[in-house]
Amino acid sequence: MAVEKEQKSITWHWLRTLLKIVEEYKSIKQIIEKVKESLIEYTQIDNIEIHLIDDLSSRDNAEKGIDELANSDFFSRKVIENIFLHKEPSHISKNEIIFPLENSERILGLVYIKTPSQIDSVSFELLWSFMDQLAALIHNIILPQNKNPESKIQIKDISNSIFNNLKSFLEASLERLGALEEQNQKLVELNRTRTELINNVSHELRTPLVSIMGFSNILQRHEIKPDLIREASEQIQSAGGRLSRMIDDLLQLNRASTKGWVVNVERLDLGEIAKYVVESLSPLHKNYNFTFNYPERGYPLIGGDRKLIRQVIENLIINAIKYSPEGGEINCTIKDNTNEKKLSMFITDNGIGMTPAENQKIFERFYRAKNPKTENISGLGLGLTICKDVVEALNGEISSTSDFGQGSCFIISFNY
Repeated sequence: MAVEKEQKSITWHWLRTLLKIVEEYKSIKQIIEKVKESLIEYTQIDNIEIHLIDDLSSRDNAEKGIDELANSDFFSRKVIENIFLHKEPSHISKNEIIFPLENSERILGLVYIKTPSQIDSVSFELLWSFMDQLAALIHNIILPQNKNPESKIQIKDISNSIFNNLKSFLEASLERLGALEEQNQKLVELNRTRTELINNVSHELRTPLVSIMGFSNILQRHEIKPDLIREASEQIQSAGGRLSRMIDDLLQLNRASTKGWVVNVERLDLGEIAKYVVESLSPLHKNYNFTFNYPERGYPLIGGDRKLIRQVIENLIINAIKYSPEGGEINCTIKDNTNEKKLSMFITDNGIGMTPAENQKIFERFYRAKNPKTENISGLGLGLTICKDVVEALNGEISSTSDFGQGSCFIISFNY
């Protein structure tokens, strides 16, 4: 029973070893036979044919050499002429390649190689470098320096050829490794985001659901006081509102990621929008003092989408309220930078604040500051991400400054 030979990949170490072996041979025929036998036996190559040009005594042998090679069963005249012109390998099919045996700008012959499957770029570069060195070896034997002064071995040219081929191989390998590393990092980041999403959503949805289910059970009792009915209804409504806002955030961010933000630009008064938001929120948060500061000489209008900018300001003020659990002052200040033609709004609170490390990540998806003062504050970590996406969609800028224990300031800026 025949034993199937082990298929081995082409490596530069093995090819270099083969070159060292054939360097000891004095006969061209021996070199060719050893190279053919070794490549077929060791690698995945199915067939290899090496054909040399008979007359190499003159540099004017190109036409004669083409005629000689064209008589072979493996080389067509068109392919041979192309190789002589460009002095580069030619793919005649997915698994068939012809390499030139070139030395000092002279074609000594051609090498036909057939593989069972398409040869990869790494093996291609290695074989090409091998053929360059094999050509130099054959050239040295056929035309030694003492017989033909024109054919002096150009060591520098050979080294440059090998170096350039290996350089191309290494550059291609590094580029491929870089692409694979980038893809791997994206997969790691995607997996981390997915895990955070599942953890955050499951945690944040559980709290309002527990409230809804608990107070629903109270309402199912036969005997219940009116005050308790009112309180249970209010709690269910509040918990339902939280669920609705979280679902809206998820849907909105997903829609923006796939289709982008739909922007309807018009001339807007930034302070008027902020005032409208505060007037709608302040009755629900009476332990906060909302203040405004506007430039005395007035300020210009900006171009933007009223609905989206209102959402950004609302998110930022609600964020200031959430992270100032003990109440306090929330200030909206408008500043006009006439030199840059930019209008900015500063929304400031004197709440929990953030560390510098937390402040750097605050606009990332699902990021939540982790410290004892914020662990009981609900949210998915999407509000500020949505703000950033919206502001940038409107060609604006958003940033934040903060001192832990002192409060935070969020700045949105738009050109006018």
